[in-house]
Amino acid sequence: MVEGIGEGDYLKAAGNGLLFALGLAPIYGVARASSFTQLEKSIIREANTIYSSKEFGTIEAAFKNQTTASVTINGRIINFNPETPGSSLTMHASPFNEGSGFQLGNHAFSSIDELKKTFIRELYRLKTENTNMIGVDVTKQYTQSAESAADKLYQNVIKN
Repeated sequence: MVEGIGEGDYLKAAGNGLLFALGLAPIYGVARASSFTQLEKSIIREANTIYSSKEFGTIEAAFKNQTTASVTINGRIINFNPETPGSSLTMHASPFNEGSGFQLGNHAFSSIDELKKTFIRELYRLKTENTNMIGVDVTKQYTQSAESAADKLYQNVIKN
């Protein structure tokens, strides 16, 4: 949770879209946009689109009510399931599942920063990982790269 903000306060804020009013919105443009790669810029743009969309309100409400929900935002599937372990699970497109996206769990909502980092990690994975069968040794590198991207970019994800 955000320091000084209780779980009930976050749930209330998320459910009512009052994150700015609580002072939880980040400062935009912490780093110069020119310092980002094209990949990083595309991840930031997509994360901002998801975070600012009215459809994401459905996901926030599902978190608040601890129910499952699924939305599609610009072709990206975003699910919430309170039983998801950790912050999220990546959903790659496959012959059995045409869409790609991610499933959020409760931990993604443990703080505003964690939610933003989750967006970045998942979008990084979706944009960079090969979806063929890969072993744990290879996925560890993707996870470390996604973590580095999240630490670098999360402050540039804002909710309009």
